[in-house]
Amino acid sequence: MSSKRPPVWFPTQEEQERSRVLLADIETAERAARVAEAARVRASAELMRIAVAQGKRALRTRGKRPSVSACEGPVDDMPVRSVAAEVALVRGVTRFRAKADLSDAYLLHESFPATLARVEDATIGQDRARAVVDAGTRLTGEIRDVYEERVLELLDASPTRSVPGFAADCVRVAEQLDPRDPEEEARAARRRRMVFTTVLSEHLAELHVIGDATAIRGMEDRVTSIAKTVMRDTDRQHPAAVTGASETTPGVEADPRTFGGVCADVAADLILTGTPTAHHVMDASGKNILEEIRATVQVTIPVQVLADLTDEPGHLAGHGPLPADILCALADTAPVWERLFRRPDTGALLAADSYKPTVEQRRFLQARDEHCRFPGCDQPFRRCDIDHTTDWAQGGETTVTNLGALCRHHHTLRHHTPWKAKQTAAGVYEWTSPTGRAYRDKPESSVRFVDSEELANGTPMPDLADRHDVRERDPEPAPF
Repeated sequence: MSSKRPPVWFPTQEEQERSRVLLADIETAERAARVAEAARVRASAELMRIAVAQGKRALRTRGKRPSVSACEGPVDDMPVRSVAAEVALVRGVTRFRAKADLSDAYLLHESFPATLARVEDATIGQDRARAVVDAGTRLTGEIRDVYEERVLELLDASPTRSVPGFAADCVRVAEQLDPRDPEEEARAARRRRMVFTTVLSEHLAELHVIGDATAIRGMEDRVTSIAKTVMRDTDRQHPAAVTGASETTPGVEADPRTFGGVCADVAADLILTGTPTAHHVMDASGKNILEEIRATVQVTIPVQVLADLTDEPGHLAGHGPLPADILCALADTAPVWERLFRRPDTGALLAADSYKPTVEQRRFLQARDEHCRFPGCDQPFRRCDIDHTTDWAQGGETTVTNLGALCRHHHTLRHHTPWKAKQTAAGVYEWTSPTGRAYRDKPESSVRFVDSEELANGTPMPDLADRHDVRERDPEPAPF
């Protein structure tokens, strides 16, 4: 007796024919995408060849500077940074992604000819080519040729294998052929540890942590173990949610969160309130001063929201708008407030609660810039340098119209490559790349700025109580 169940649905002949046509369309589009990827890889590899040639010249003429490894040896890093910065702007991706794709394209053309041939004839896509390059870069000479042959044989044997599965195959083959000491390889891999964020939507963002595999697995295990305990406790107090029982613990509300939501909340709790036990920096008394470090965010909240006069959204620096209810919750618990006075008609920033010129200028820039002013870079202000757009050594003044936030990467890029920048009175940056292409970066649209002679000259702002034209139009500042 057969236990096979009949299908619960039956496609019609028309549906089958239409589906076959659509699948063919997808197949054609996929091949076209691979052809476009091959063209981008060719252009990226040639750009890297130009940058490598420039880097070799720079290394010979300038002497030792931060360098990167190319197939033929070390080269000066600045030309590579420069081309990666411009490719990131052209493609609308991060500089990390641009630099990684440039390096992959260069290595593919220089060291993996068989894989390159398959990319050129659209047999495989860039995702699988990247898996071959990433795992095989550690190998050299004939060993690399053997590696490439083996992984492509595996791909031919299982062409429908997923990209993560094929990438794991590449890593396994590379580890088998790598003649280097495994401990040396582990030390090299650990240098890639980092933390970065990705904005998902108006309300959500991702935190990425790249670190030791055992540490990452341990983090996941601890978070999920705590989350499971929280969920079990919730189920114990509210059995109706699980078994349909009618009794619940009096005075305790049911937890509406999913397991994933509990995990996210647990991870945030551990990071924001935990102590850095892995490090110890002592003060004079022997206390670990790292325990006093707290997370900091910059949130702009309209006074009218706090007075419950409007539900206008506020602004989270580096992210975007925040709903009024979240702003009010933050206002109830914020330990420190900085007042910013703006014109209600234009939104122009008038002053901050500081009367020391240098501090005032910095706070003005923090409110205006929020992050690095290189186009597309979202490195937060607190991690940036304050850069003179016209260099101090060349007569540039210390004014807000000649100052701006640049992360260390783009600060170095501006001073050590042909990239040029100028700034308008409204805080708009105009960048010119080494190829002559122009790019503009405007301050965040949530705050609009006009010229402020007092701030530009670095002199203290007068008491706002004496500015009758401002006081009559502005609402009374909030008491914080």
